[in-house]
Amino acid sequence: ATAAQVEHLATRPDGVVIIDLRNDTARTIPLDDVARKARLSSTPRAVAGGGRASPGPCRLHVFHVKWNAAATRLLVVVRARGRCPLPNGAAGDANHAVTLAPDGTDARVVASWLSKGNHPNWLDDGRVSMNYRGKLCAFADAEGASCDALSPKASGHPVGVPGRPSLILADTYAKEHAVFGLAPGDAGLRLVDAARGRERWLGVFPVAPRGTVPTDVWRCDLHPAFDHSGARVALNVWKRGS
Repeated sequence: ATAAQVEHLATRPDGVVIIDLRNDTARTIPLDDVARKARLSSTPRAVAGGGRASPGPCRLHVFHVKWNAAATRLLVVVRARGRCPLPNGAAGDANHAVTLAPDGTDARVVASWLSKGNHPNWLDDGRVSMNYRGKLCAFADAEGASCDALSPKASGHPVGVPGRPSLILADTYAKEHAVFGLAPGDAGLRLVDAARGRERWLGVFPVAPRGTVPTDVWRCDLHPAFDHSGARVALNVWKRGS
């Protein structure tokens, strides 16, 4: 974000908006409340891949919000940019995976990262899965939880299979083709069975013209997503001319 965009966002209310479609009402959990209850601005936390600091004071904004399967907890990714508290008196940027009760109470910082983590998601058993420090991890819904490695390789956008918390479906980014033995322009879809410690490929799909590796915002990611039954999955693929 540009400095002007950051200043504009600072004047707008930020937080988690919960909309009830049954009666067309909405309520907000303010970001200030989330930050205070999670102690984001006061408690230094180790940050995977941290060390970089954006200019200016510490500013926070909400990046992602997701319900757990039982609709009893929220997963909120909060980005911290600027001179935010880090261990040993340091300051810098960070991302935090914060879980909350629906009323905004019981805040827990499950994991913190900057460049070595991405794409946290709920699993049906109440844990949080994400790519973290080069591995595909699951974290208990607890303050300062540790990584339970589901796979030794992180990739793409991991998502749990509905009703099967030990199964994780993960795609690969186009830029990860060499790591997984794929041709440039292809991305793969793998099913990780954490309970049995094994995985299998479900398919390889085009995400760019063969031989090219797109890296900009217009790239195509498979980004798998299940239907509610867990029986079907949707994904993006590249088609010539699109």
